[in-house]
Amino acid sequence: MMICTCNECRFMFKGSNSIKRCPDCGAENIRPATDMEYEEYISYQKEFYPQGQTA
Repeated sequence: MMICTCNECRFMFKGSNSIKRCPDCGAENIRPATDMEYEEYISYQKEFYPQGQTA
């Protein structure tokens, strides 16, 4: 699983190398998440999906 971050709107999402646009704003300026962003994403998942299911 790869977590990506949009440089335009800062939206974080699960992605792959084939994703070229942000699913939130449509910008083409996305990149792999930094270690800090990855930890933030995992923290949000645990907070909003405590039973282990993910978005």
